[in-house]
Amino acid sequence: MPLINLLPRQRIRLGRNVVLVATVVYCLTRAIAYLPFTYPPYLPTSVALISWDGVLVWVWASAWAVAAVVTVADMINRHTRYGLSLTVALTVAWSLGYVGAWAVSGFTSRDWLTCITYLAPAVIIFGFLIKVTALQDVINPAAEEIDSE
Repeated sequence: MPLINLLPRQRIRLGRNVVLVATVVYCLTRAIAYLPFTYPPYLPTSVALISWDGVLVWVWASAWAVAAVVTVADMINRHTRYGLSLTVALTVAWSLGYVGAWAVSGFTSRDWLTCITYLAPAVIIFGFLIKVTALQDVINPAAEEIDSE
């Protein structure tokens, strides 16, 4: 069935779930990547900076895993706000870490590029979050009807 033939409420649900599944995958890959046993023997300056020289890398891995779990809970509860908000906060935090590393290097490293690769998803998700939550607020009186089908 082409997407054009879906009812608006079905497209809303589909779009929400596509974004939430992508967010879960994104968060889980970060959680796995930041587990201490998956890290190389040396830490990049940026990771050392935001993880207290590697001592708190497991905290970041846990935070990414929590964001994935909260996003799954959002899918189950037909929410959009919590998991995406947590993901935005984490991507902004990592982006700031890379800005800090770039500054520490005397603005000679390429950490600015990694900063943008973390910041871009944050901005995209934040924009989507604003749009979808506004749409959900507009159709809120009909939310029970939408979610019951």
